[in-house]
Amino acid sequence: MQGLANLLRRNLAMKLLALFSAIFLWLYVMNEQNPPAEVSYSVPVEVHNLASDLVVHQLPETVRVRVKGPRSAVAYLNPADMKAVLDLKGLSEGKHTPRFQVNVPSGVELLEIQPNPVPITLEMIISKVVPVELRLNGSPEPQTASVKTDSSVKQVRIEGLRSAVAAVSQVVVTVDASGKDASFEVEAPILALNSEGRMAEGVTITPDVSHVLVAWSKPQIKKQLDVEAAFQGQLPLGTKITRMVIVPNKVEAQGDKAVLDGMPYISTEIIDLSQVNGNIDRELNLQAQPGVVFQPTKVRVQISVER
Repeated sequence: MQGLANLLRRNLAMKLLALFSAIFLWLYVMNEQNPPAEVSYSVPVEVHNLASDLVVHQLPETVRVRVKGPRSAVAYLNPADMKAVLDLKGLSEGKHTPRFQVNVPSGVELLEIQPNPVPITLEMIISKVVPVELRLNGSPEPQTASVKTDSSVKQVRIEGLRSAVAAVSQVVVTVDASGKDASFEVEAPILALNSEGRMAEGVTITPDVSHVLVAWSKPQIKKQLDVEAAFQGQLPLGTKITRMVIVPNKVEAQGDKAVLDGMPYISTEIIDLSQVNGNIDRELNLQAQPGVVFQPTKVRVQISVER
């Protein structure tokens, strides 16, 4: 054992010099064959711990990451294996400048992340209930006097970012009535508009369709009409009418203007002259007319005949 120790101490200086020379030569060769290198990558951004009712504005999709390490190490780095993580835990609505965190493989040094920190804005998602305005576009036919409308949806819930919801000026359902002259029903979309009357963006509407009923009303007028007795058949031979009285001889009619404009008088229900055997004193109905009501609805007809 003593002999081995003496052997190690023999020419110790030369042996140490040889060891250091070997280490230096190894480092030199390794540095020449695998020198350090700096490389930049575009690394995708990941957001962690973002509150469910918040949205991030102005967040870049990627950041530039500069690393340094042996050429053999950085040459085989895959940018997809590195993530630039932005931890937003505990942050509330407003402006913030958080910093990215990037994990790099062992033996590789992280030199720079650009940009870092990054200015962002967090905005809250909100919702509110708003009334729905029913609009009728287009002109109906001229004989249409008025219209009644009814929408199955009177109010809706709009949801979106606070700024998007605030930009909604009104919520409308629009129906085209061009050329219509009768009642109709239609399913129409519900739209959110901004202050300029354009479609508001970034909001959802629930429900987003309304069932609309449009009921036209024709022009109504009142008119005094003469009452005339209506006859059919012939009086028995040798019989003639000597006197006829209708009480009242005028009635008030109310209804569609188009109908009443074409009515110079109104007739009673028909009297069959072939069945007349003597004087007549009857209460008769007025002949019905579509869309028209009369006051009174009956008149008394008195007819005197002689043979």
